[in-house]
Amino acid sequence: MQEKKKRIAVWWIFPCKATSGIFRELSDMGFDIDVYLFQGLSENRLKLGWYMPDYGKSKVTILPQDERERSRFLSTISYGDYDLHLLNAFYGTWGIMEVADTLRQRSLPYAILTEAPFNAFRGLKRLAKYLYLVLAIPFRGGRIARKARFVCSLSGASKKSRCWFRWFGFREENIFPFGYFSEEPPLVKTNIGQNANPPLLVCTGYLNSNKGQFLLLQALSELKNRGIDFLCKITGYGPEKEKLERFIDEKGLGKQVKLVGVLDKNELWQLQAEADIFVAPGYEEPWGIRINEALQSGCPVVLSDRIGATELVLASGGGAIFEAGSKESLTRTLEALLTHPDKIIEMKKKVAAYREKIHPRTVAKYLCSVILHSLDGAPKPSMPDWLINGKSENNSGI
Repeated sequence: MQEKKKRIAVWWIFPCKATSGIFRELSDMGFDIDVYLFQGLSENRLKLGWYMPDYGKSKVTILPQDERERSRFLSTISYGDYDLHLLNAFYGTWGIMEVADTLRQRSLPYAILTEAPFNAFRGLKRLAKYLYLVLAIPFRGGRIARKARFVCSLSGASKKSRCWFRWFGFREENIFPFGYFSEEPPLVKTNIGQNANPPLLVCTGYLNSNKGQFLLLQALSELKNRGIDFLCKITGYGPEKEKLERFIDEKGLGKQVKLVGVLDKNELWQLQAEADIFVAPGYEEPWGIRINEALQSGCPVVLSDRIGATELVLASGGGAIFEAGSKESLTRTLEALLTHPDKIIEMKKKVAAYREKIHPRTVAKYLCSVILHSLDGAPKPSMPDWLINGKSENNSGI
């Protein structure tokens, strides 16, 4: 694919299973990839079942955690030996900003892969973060943005994301839609032509208010009152656990809803492959990698319109979208599917046809075309496969 083997440095915050497969595939395509990680896996991520992802032939280095040792290590890097540096989260992580400033000052080629700003706060905290993003980030981050070869939006293709990147100083022609993309699971749905009896709903993730599990329970309580049959399994742990348990007891949902705790990766793959509907009721999220994981397992997805990965559901036709924070909207959406099981089966077929478009090897080919366009003047890539027939006007945004 390439006349000259290109050497790429990837600068990331922590080991990210949502991007590692892309860099592994790039290395298999002939790129020489060095991955530099500023942190290892946090305790919270380990509790949620995360593990060191597979970067393939890429060389992976976790930077020293001591600030002086890290600065000393960074001073030994031969930045100019790389054809391109790919940096994550340039506006929110000072270590990566320092690397970006070094590259900018030395006029070395670099590009950014990051989310548009995410603001899940409410009230005065939300206003304070908004002012920080509007007033503080462009002061330093703008200089980095203006010299970047391109930016890949990990928040997807929405207009709001593009607007933020333009605000930071990226040129419109250098903003490319992207996202997070999980590995293909070893277990994939086989019962495409049928549903469980009763239909199985699955919701995964950290149990906090922003993930929306309590909203889901409210909708499920209403469905139970309407005599609609279902079984829902909710995985994970977090500060909302006791609140969820109390609600389940108060509403008599014990037979319909199970809090199953943290599952290991094999148990989670098995559960997603068995599910008829995956539910992501979050209030506001820049992407939502569990959406990819559900689709990769062959499961249709019901999610809120404030989750970035809605564009995958829109493009695939493999799910339904409800209004974020609205119990009524979520209830209507689930009722429409649970009372018409043929719709669920049709969605399963669409997901099965779409899965390859969000595989890391497909995404790596797109990123390769972006890199070669930037470095070698190759033709600008067209809309990526995972967005064809899709539309993205949502986004978590501010």
